[in-house]
Formats: sequence, structure tokens, C-alpha cells
Amino acid sequence: MNTSDYSAWVERAFLYVERTLLQRAAEESPTRITEDFVRQALIDGLKAAKSELANSVKMEQTVPWNRSANVLKQNAKFGKGRAKQHDVGVKQNSALILACELKWLKADDADAVMEDLWKLALTHGASAKEKDCCRTFLLVGGLRKPFQKSLETLHRRGVPLRWSPQGKAAQFPRPTRIKFASIQRTKWGFGLLKSTLQRRKSYHRQPPPVWMELRCSVLARSWKTIREAEWKIAVWELDFRKPCKRKQINWNGLKQRLARKPTRRK
Repeated sequence: MNTSDYSAWVERAFLYVERTLLQRAAEESPTRITEDFVRQALIDGLKAAKSELANSVKMEQTVPWNRSANVLKQNAKFGKGRAKQHDVGVKQNSALILACELKWLKADDADAVMEDLWKLALTHGASAKEKDCCRTFLLVGGLRKPFQKSLETLHRRGVPLRWSPQGKAAQFPRPTRIKFASIQRTKWGFGLLKSTLQRRKSYHRQPPPVWMELRCSVLARSWKTIREAEWKIAVWELDFRKPCKRKQINWNGLKQRLARKPTRRK
């Protein structure tokens, strides 16, 4: 498949998710919808939209960089425990070709969304050709207030997940750029990168090559009000098509930053 085929595939799966949410809302209050329910709907939607790859769509696919060497001590043993995973993934010939992170928000949780963005950026990679990268998508939905609050918090911190331009709700917003290099230089952004790379207290995975910025474009969106309960949901794609700069994040100094002990407040 070419890059546009993946986008169309996820768009069709989103329509399946929207229909499934409406069916559930007809049976019970939207406030009782869970993240697990939405994730399963996305999996079913991907399988239905491209039946020839149905067996390749899996829940909780391990990230390609899961067993990367320890930044602080290269010879440290990886050890046992739960692997770092994407909520939904598609594999072909043992290679991850599509990854999607999903959040269904019932409370403001901008940090969790940013951690998902870090996971996707690390998996997307920095191949010379876009077609050689894993296709990466982010689906965020939930009750109206938590959804809007989370996106507003991210926007204030330089993470523009736009889904509706001001005063032009009928039109899709233009793609934005998420500047991961700038985000990791902030205390907040680096703290979430650190927790994403962390295996255990003394083990942090070496991050793979990552572009300094990725383009973020909304593919589909929906908002409904059912019995006075309003929910919103949108799916974005991350890629490095124009106007992104093809420069990689400089990880020099990462070891020193990870080893730095937090300062105590007096």
C-alpha cells in the first residue's frame, strides 16, 4: 500500500467506531463508554475495512524499540516485565507497518496523550523515505469537557492537536507541526519522554532516530449529544511530509539528563 492507502484505511475504520459508539449510546449513557470498548471498535473497524489484512490487526503490539539498550549502562540486562506497547498495531512479515494510540477521556489527561505522541514519534522513525516508516495515528475521544480541556492544555504547551478551526466548524483545520525537539527541551516534555523510555528505575531505553518535528493532520472527527451527554472524537495522522524539516533530534546529552537527580525543594 502507498501512504494514502493507510490514511483511507483508518478513515474507514473511524466510521465504524462512530457507528459503534452510536449503537452503544442507544443502549446506555455515553458516560459509561470505556476506552477498552472504543479500542475494540477500532480493531473491528480496521478488520472490516480491509479484510485481507484482518489477521494482521492486533491489540497491544510491542513497540519496535522495546528492547533497546540502556542509555545509562549499555551492558545492563533488559530483564522481565511488561513490554512497551501500542494500543493497536498491524504487522506484516514481522514488521510493524501501522501503529495507533488511543485515549478515551473522562477527565483532563493531557500528559497521557503526550506520552502516546512520544511513543508514536519513536516508532515512526526517521527513514529517508516516508513509505519506509511505520504509519502512525492517534485517536482521542471522550466526554466534551475533558476532551476540550486536554486539547487546550496541550496547545498551551506547544502541542497543537487541532480538530476544528475557530468559526469554521464545517471545515477541516490545516495540518500543524508537532515540534518534538522543542518539547523535549521543556521540563514537562522531557519528563514524559523519560517515563516513555523508562523500563525500571535504573533502566531507560535508548531512543531510535526521531525527526525534530512531524506533521499532524486530522483525518476524521465526530461529535454527538445523546441524552444531554456530549462526546467528541477525532483521529490524527503523524508524518513528516512537507513542510516538516528533515532533521533528527540530537540525543547527545541524554545520558546526563536521565542520570540527573531531581532537586529537592527547601
